[in-house]
Amino acid sequence: MDAQEGPQRTPPDRNPWHQTLWSIVQARPRFAIGYIIVALVMIGAIFAPVLAPYNPVSANPQSALLSPSAAHWFGTDAVGMDVFSRCLYAPRIDLTIAVSGTLISAVIGSLIGAWVGFHGRSKGVRQGIGFVIMRAADVLQAFPVFVLAIALVASLGQSIQTVVIAIAFVNIPIYLRLMRSQVISIREMKFVEAAEVAGVSHSKIILRHVIPNAMAPTLAQLSINIGWSVIMTAGLSFIGAGVRAPTPEWGSMIAAGFQNIVTGQWSPSVFPGVVLAITVFGFSLVGASVETFADPAKVRRLVADIAARKRRASAPRAALGRGQ
Repeated sequence: MDAQEGPQRTPPDRNPWHQTLWSIVQARPRFAIGYIIVALVMIGAIFAPVLAPYNPVSANPQSALLSPSAAHWFGTDAVGMDVFSRCLYAPRIDLTIAVSGTLISAVIGSLIGAWVGFHGRSKGVRQGIGFVIMRAADVLQAFPVFVLAIALVASLGQSIQTVVIAIAFVNIPIYLRLMRSQVISIREMKFVEAAEVAGVSHSKIILRHVIPNAMAPTLAQLSINIGWSVIMTAGLSFIGAGVRAPTPEWGSMIAAGFQNIVTGQWSPSVFPGVVLAITVFGFSLVGASVETFADPAKVRRLVADIAARKRRASAPRAALGRGQ
């Protein structure tokens, strides 16, 4: 009876992805730190009405410039608004502007870059249009990004929509060049030639076949650029060209509290600056993880590191088993 049953099979692991995720966290702990930071910022922004102890725009002159305490964790600013509550609400503005501007620039820049890269070897009008587009991108990138954003906001008028347009405009050349460089190499692959022979139009080839295979560097740059866009949003507000007070926004909060540092009231400026720095740091780590997972060479290096860690962990157990 036992012989007919045959060898027993070990039950498969019910949750193999848990082990894989934990192995990645052990090999690259900074990736986990980045995702945790971004998740906490997002949770704080989403649930700010529940978590914030005070109204972020409610002024109380009698409580102006209070030091951090149990009642006001981050203290209060010059008009008595609670700094902690304002820090919780600030990502709603900063991240909305940064993500919107970055996504718009990624879409526009990627589409233009794909067209220029695909028609790079064309003759006639298309070649001339591609040349003009690339020289225009060179001119835009020759200007300091922040100065160009200030000029756009000053010319279009100060508003949240204008800041989004400025961030999108200054970031378009980045995605244009990234997509163009990828499309130039993909353009020569066999599946593109096969689609052309089959009579598929160039627009469908670009949208259905070329862009999906060229998106990896763009996705990696996207997460990194969100962090830089948050800094640009805060910088514009710091100099008075971005979001206007009393709207809770990190840059305007730093600017409002900066003049009180010399008199010893440091909390209205320092705490928003620290939260801003941690947020940007988190997005940079997330961007590094996306870049790693999008690059086959870096994925192979990560897999090799995980395997090496497993061998080092199993070596003591193997030695102990031989000793027994």
